[in-house]
Amino acid sequence: MGGLNRIETYGFSSYNSLQTTLKRQMSKGVYLQASYTWSKVLTTVTGGDGLNGVFSGGSGNSNDPNNRYARYGLAAYDRTNRLVVAYSWQVPGLNNAGIFARVATGGWRLSGVTTFQSGKPLTFTDTRNGTAYGTASRAQFLAGRSNQDVLNKAGSSMLTRVKTNSYLNSGTTLFTAAPVVANSVAATSGGPLALDYGSSGIGVARGPGNNTWDAALVKDTKVGGLREDATLTFRTEFFNVWNHAQYQNPGTAVGTASYGVINQSSVAPRLIQFALKYAF
Repeated sequence: MGGLNRIETYGFSSYNSLQTTLKRQMSKGVYLQASYTWSKVLTTVTGGDGLNGVFSGGSGNSNDPNNRYARYGLAAYDRTNRLVVAYSWQVPGLNNAGIFARVATGGWRLSGVTTFQSGKPLTFTDTRNGTAYGTASRAQFLAGRSNQDVLNKAGSSMLTRVKTNSYLNSGTTLFTAAPVVANSVAATSGGPLALDYGSSGIGVARGPGNNTWDAALVKDTKVGGLREDATLTFRTEFFNVWNHAQYQNPGTAVGTASYGVINQSSVAPRLIQFALKYAF
């Protein structure tokens, strides 16, 4: 047998939020709806992003696995602010024109959904730490450093910092090795130093936020055929309309080549697709 696989099926989570929705049916075929959520998700299950299920995506190995309180913090999928705006416009046609112009300009509808949301939490790990216990460990802040020092807030724009892998301040200016466990076997026998768990918490900073724009242009035309009221619907759908790059979290493993590097996007480039449907 090559090893053992441990699966944890127990943990605590809490969710609190303020949720608001504003709807408005306006004149000339315009409809608007905005939904805003201000929330906080706390859990003892670390590492899961909520895509596959809380427990299959997370574990208990973040500092002392026997101390749940020490790993109670923001869930990896937490988004403090989330605003979703949906809109629709029934484009007016030329109702007083000839038959061809009425058919060509009538039945058009433009709709879309725009989402703005905070970035996901960042939790920093360091393989140097936790060696006294043989388990994973979070990073250890340098003296005088704290959560407020993690993000690089220099004068350049966030997009520039993302592209130059300087979204985070340098790990050498933030973190150091954890203290030695004085009564550990390794320390008392003259072996390699056995280090304690790191002092940084769960979700000490956030990655880049996201704003996504999706839209659809639809035309419904009554064409008859198999039934007198049969309708032909043509759809053009745009995903990531403005082709904006949306970024994943940077690497958070201190002392590795991937630290601070953002090498993945969170959404695909602009995608356009067409559909034609005959309803009878």
